[in-house]
Amino acid sequence: MLSVKSDLLQAALTIRKSFARGEQFITHYKLNDATATRDTLAKSLYTYLFDWLLQHVNKGLVAGTSGVSEQYLSIGLLDIFGFEDFKHGNRFEQFCINYANEQLQHFFDQHIFKLEQDEYRKEKIIWNM
Repeated sequence: MLSVKSDLLQAALTIRKSFARGEQFITHYKLNDATATRDTLAKSLYTYLFDWLLQHVNKGLVAGTSGVSEQYLSIGLLDIFGFEDFKHGNRFEQFCINYANEQLQHFFDQHIFKLEQDEYRKEKIIWNM
């Protein structure tokens, strides 16, 4: 899937190379460090895949072919229960839902705070950030 040889991927996830004074030092990660490196790679892959998926879904929803520009169809997605933790690990589908939930929550918070700030300005209420 990644077009990376498994031995090179394994080395990248378990070995750190550093250079000092012209010498190369090779250090094997401890189990916790290797696990954190693996998890970081997985989260990054999920993020890029999810963004790619959303980009393609959004392109498919653009209704500009009928001559009407800037008109979009949409899909609403909301998971109000947030991030779940399953015994056997979260599945990809759940991860996508959780990621979308975090993005929606961030958008909602920013939108609500902006509306409140506008309301405060309109009513000439002094507020500090």
